[in-house]
Amino acid sequence: MTSIRNLDAFLKSVLALVTKLNAGSADSSGSTGSAAE
Repeated sequence: MTSIRNLDAFLKSVLALVTKLNAGSADSSGSTGSAAE
C-alpha cells in the first residue's frame, strides 16, 4: 500500500503547485480561477 501513500503525497504537491499558479493568474482575473475546476 506504499504506492497509495506516494500517490497521496504526489497529489498534494501537485495541488499546491496548481493552487500557486491559480493564485498568480487570479491576480488579474479575480475569482475566475475557480472556473478551472
